[in-house]
Amino acid sequence: MRILLALVALPLIEITLFVQTGRWLGLWPVLGLVVVSALAGGMVLARGRYSTLRELQAAVEQERDPAGPLGHAALRMMGGMLLVVPGFFSDALGLLLMLPLVRAQMLRGMMARMQVMRATAARRQGTRAGDVVEGDYEVQEPRADSPWRELPRDHPENRH
Repeated sequence: MRILLALVALPLIEITLFVQTGRWLGLWPVLGLVVVSALAGGMVLARGRYSTLRELQAAVEQERDPAGPLGHAALRMMGGMLLVVPGFFSDALGLLLMLPLVRAQMLRGMMARMQVMRATAARRQGTRAGDVVEGDYEVQEPRADSPWRELPRDHPENRH
């Protein structure tokens, strides 16, 4: 029901804002604002993929959980898409998602509602039982403060 209400209310809000802003500024400034916001959103979307890759690489190199950078990147991309969509209300929401404090608060709220599950074993795709896969490896122990280290057997997260 909430989605249906949003699908009806959002276009009405956008139309109302267009009409009121058009009365105040005039047709051409309003169209100019729409074009500028769409270009800004396109720039956010184009630039975002590179900054996301840098943030993820830094998180992996520092052995930090990549969920934070991924969440920020997803919300930034959503903000960019909202800027591309014509409308002042969607632009306001998109601009809010450009603010790191707003994204952090939203991520905290989302993480509070999620349950994180840990994988206990990885499954290899594309190999059959009995296949021999040769390779060299080097064991690197994670730092003591790393979230990726192996948990002790009696740790509560290891109980199934």
